[in-house]
Amino acid sequence: INISYNQEYNYSENIIGDLKIIFPLTLNVLEGIELLIIDSHSTFDTNCYKDITLTITNSNVFKILIKLSDNLKLIDNIIKELKLYFFNFNKTLKQKLVQEKKIRIKEQQYIDIYKHDPYRRRKLQKMMSYELTHIKQHRPDIVASWKYYQEFEKMCKELDG
Repeated sequence: INISYNQEYNYSENIIGDLKIIFPLTLNVLEGIELLIIDSHSTFDTNCYKDITLTITNSNVFKILIKLSDNLKLIDNIIKELKLYFFNFNKTLKQKLVQEKKIRIKEQQYIDIYKHDPYRRRKLQKMMSYELTHIKQHRPDIVASWKYYQEFEKMCKELDG
């Protein structure tokens, strides 16, 4: 397995998951001309689409794609309108992501939920015990590095004996 750390990926603010429910989007610019908006980590067919993101905005959250056959139809005045549109779009999107991050259930909240719900706690503990048997046997160092799992296990021992 070749797994590498990507320095450009924002691991602490994994916003890609949030973006998966928003993208892809299609924007009808003119009759017959559509822009495809995808998250910045998605791939696309370069034989069919051209990435025009940098022509319109400097967003690192999404890509703006146009069909190769439509690329020549974009004229300067449309590009100016698109720049304004995507300036506002980007601003609104970032605000929405901040709001979503604030209301997202945090790890500690899950621990608290399981602390007060013995039925769910035991059910999760049983499932985790089964699912993690192999990794606990062969890579206990990985399991030891899971802060909230360790907290969960400790809580289960304290509450359930």
